[in-house]
Amino acid sequence: MLSKFKTLLIAAILLPAMSLCAQTIIIGGATGNGDFELTEPAGLTGAQWYSATPDWVNLGGSEGINFAHDAGLAGHPDNAGAQVNFRGGFLFPTRPAANRTGYTIQAADEVISLIFDISRHGGGWSGTDNEYVKFFLFTASGDVNGDTVVGDISEIASSQYTIVSEPFWQIDITADPMYTTTAQDIGKTVYLGVELITPNGNTVYPRIDNIELVSTPSGPPMWNGYVIEEDGVSVDTGDVLGWVDIRHKPWIWVHKMETYFYIEENLSEDGGWVHVPQIP
Repeated sequence: MLSKFKTLLIAAILLPAMSLCAQTIIIGGATGNGDFELTEPAGLTGAQWYSATPDWVNLGGSEGINFAHDAGLAGHPDNAGAQVNFRGGFLFPTRPAANRTGYTIQAADEVISLIFDISRHGGGWSGTDNEYVKFFLFTASGDVNGDTVVGDISEIASSQYTIVSEPFWQIDITADPMYTTTAQDIGKTVYLGVELITPNGNTVYPRIDNIELVSTPSGPPMWNGYVIEEDGVSVDTGDVLGWVDIRHKPWIWVHKMETYFYIEENLSEDGGWVHVPQIP
């Protein structure tokens, strides 16, 4: 069937619409050291101070104190074969951590979401609902660095996760949405913090890993950067293809051509390829 088609590149025409639905990764993987694998200097083993953990600082005081570790991570699905130097965050009471990777809010109705992995590990856990990990978004009076303390920040939103009884990893825990921006937030730079709360003073040492913080523009459902109408299938692409029907996507009915085009939903800011009917 594809032999009856030729390809046409429409990159430049699609570019303005594509920018409407871009998701911003604020923290994730090596970005912001969300997977805790980066060390300074490289290749450290064992317990790791804040000062040796790029992009993370201690809001509770000294940078010369433990924050990351390559122990207590058994059972994590990314730690197959107990790989050497697989690392995660190592939380303590009274040591709120902050990530230095800031995000400047661009518009109202951005949805900021959080995903993370967590394990209660061992030691001190009481078996009640009193202990939890709190993630929070905040603004700061200046750049976030090793000198920043709790008094320098203003919390704007938070989400908490109660430490559960299972001594196993809980994967892809989601706080979605963690925060939806307002018009008053535009231009503000926000940061992520994480804090272990133990009201009874128990010495709990959970591990966290694979933190992902993203911002997604809110708005109507989209197809390749164009608004989908209320009927769920009609899309107006303007001067590109006019009105189209997407009910059989990736086979898209182009009304003015009275035929199907093959258009995948993976166009980037560089455009994408569209298969159009071969003219006899």
